[in-house]
Amino acid sequence: MIEIKLKYLCKNKYPMSRSEARRIIESSNAVKEITIDFEDIDNIGQAFCHEIFVVFQNKNPKMKLNFVNAK
Repeated sequence: MIEIKLKYLCKNKYPMSRSEARRIIESSNAVKEITIDFEDIDNIGQAFCHEIFVVFQNKNPKMKLNFVNAK
């Protein structure tokens, strides 16, 4: 399992683009479970959300995605 803390990876604390999502999540392909920590993130862009929770999940159906500290 890997935990991704968005507050350290998104400088403006507002992840919004597909390219940001790909850069953050694609390095985690070797694990079976990912937890995304939304601590200190007030909002995310629709493209960012779609890339992770739809596109990436469809490409990796056996990977479990968890999220914490979402508002």
